[in-house]
Amino acid sequence: MHYEINVSLHGRHFFATAPRSITTKEEVRAVLAEFDKVFTEARGFVIMVKEVREESEYLRLDLLRAGLDEAPDPKCAYCGQTPGWPHSPGCKNEPASKQFR
Repeated sequence: MHYEINVSLHGRHFFATAPRSITTKEEVRAVLAEFDKVFTEARGFVIMVKEVREESEYLRLDLLRAGLDEAPDPKCAYCGQTPGWPHSPGCKNEPASKQFR
């Protein structure tokens, strides 16, 4: 989570703080106190503070390099069995010697 301070001047974007530069409420209060001294409403400034909550996860490089968005389902496409377990009888992926004839 981080905080973003946006400042507008006469209704137009003036600037915003960078993501991750303010990460605690204490920091946002300290920065806001300084901004309030410089960017006053009397001069046409409006200050807004946004709390940004994000989810993130590391991505698998092998999938990215292969052009895939996610890993293929590891289960058998025909019988739905988990790898390491025997395929259901008659499954197309079961070795020919074990298939029903």
